[in-house]
Amino acid sequence: MDKLQLINSIPVIEDSASFGELEYVLVEDNAENREKLRMIGVPDVEISEMSNGEEIDIAGFGFVYCGAKWFEKRLGGFLDYVPDHAPDWAKA
Repeated sequence: MDKLQLINSIPVIEDSASFGELEYVLVEDNAENREKLRMIGVPDVEISEMSNGEEIDIAGFGFVYCGAKWFEKRLGGFLDYVPDHAPDWAKA
């Protein structure tokens, strides 16, 4: 399983984007999800910094550690391409 597949295997509780900018992607803060994040290379300190004790915001992790170019839950989560309907600035 590659890194994008691994991060996309984590169930998303809630996500938000505005005008093509990803604001957050929240997942449950539990041992299984933390282990998957470690497997893609996210250090424990960064996981803890993005956690409120109940949820972890993984928005940045998909781009920094997995090489994602876009996030859209209905298309499977973090993507290695920018879809045609994305704003022009995102396609550059």
